[in-house]
Amino acid sequence: MIGAALLARRRPVQLAAAFAALLASAAVLGWHAGEAPSSAAAAAAPARWALPPINARDPAHDASILTARHPWGGGAAFRDIDTPAPASAAMPWHLAGIVERGDERLALVLVGNGPTAKLEYRAVGDSLPDGSVLVQIGADSATSEGGQSAAAERRVYRLFDKAR
Repeated sequence: MIGAALLARRRPVQLAAAFAALLASAAVLGWHAGEAPSSAAAAAAPARWALPPINARDPAHDASILTARHPWGGGAAFRDIDTPAPASAAMPWHLAGIVERGDERLALVLVGNGPTAKLEYRAVGDSLPDGSVLVQIGADSATSEGGQSAAAERRVYRLFDKAR
């Protein structure tokens, strides 16, 4: 028992001595590692710097853009000059029928209104009066595609409305 009590008293003294030795070695090593670099090293040349040039504004040009857009008068008067103007108004048309000749299907299209309207046959790949292209002909419908290929809009024209 006496050995255990003596050992219990020596343990904190040993730990304190080890901690003191560790602290002293860290202080010596840190003292030498923290020295400032010698001034003999060449200083880097300063970078060239200047203010950016001032962009001159052209008020006449800005006024002409504003006048071309017509921003006043609400949404009906506004014109977006950055997007191309839509193509001229195309002839009105609607799907009048589907014709099968052998193994080929054709769309029967009624172009125009009133007594001047005429019937025309269109095959897959033909352009329609509104500028779109016929891409598919079904038994009772035709599908057209308009616009550029990345933003193409498909539209299906049906001969008969399905009862709901």
